[in-house]
Amino acid sequence: MKLILNILNLTTAVLLAVAGVLSFLRFPDFPGTILYFYVSLFSIMACVMEIFEWSALQSYFLFYYYASGKGSVFIVLGTMLVGNGVWGLVAGIFGIGVGILLLGLRLLGRVVGIPPLLAKQQQQQAAPPAQAQPGTV
Repeated sequence: MKLILNILNLTTAVLLAVAGVLSFLRFPDFPGTILYFYVSLFSIMACVMEIFEWSALQSYFLFYYYASGKGSVFIVLGTMLVGNGVWGLVAGIFGIGVGILLLGLRLLGRVVGIPPLLAKQQQQQAAPPAQAQPGTV
């Protein structure tokens, strides 16, 4: 399930990034340029955070490592792109759909956190049992 969600999230982030860059390059007006610059920036950052575990970003964007955080990000970025051309419409609807899916999975309790594809596997080693000192209870 983790691999399927990672691939789905990465596909969504790439679609949103492509649509954001294409919208940014169209230069509709100054506020639109700023909006699509931020959409492109956050979508590219989502791509990076979906693949790599980057501690510098993880401390600031901890919410993104949870299904509800990813779902919320995809819904927000998708709604910003829906009204801008064919790529924006396709990427926006796909992003909103994946966001709703992630929020639904989180609400049903199926998924809590989704680590990146290349996350370091944390090996939990059991600590040796504490040895009682003579004379202690």
